[in-house]
Amino acid sequence: IADVRLIFSVGLKLLATSFIIAHNHPSGNSRPSNADIALTQKMNDAGKLMDIKLQDHLILVSEENEYFSFSDDGHI
Repeated sequence: IADVRLIFSVGLKLLATSFIIAHNHPSGNSRPSNADIALTQKMNDAGKLMDIKLQDHLILVSEENEYFSFSDDGHI
């Protein structure tokens, strides 16, 4: 579970202007779940309020270095 407040507290302390979030799917399925999509939207909306741009949300899987990029897929 990602804590949006904790993630942004670090970004604010570091005076970040943008950020990328990433997590893994041990199942080997790189497609985002509904929870992944909701988290991405929540992080993107919060970032807009604080003027810290969400550059991408990556889902990494161990098989053959596969990944899913929300930015590449047009979700951000």
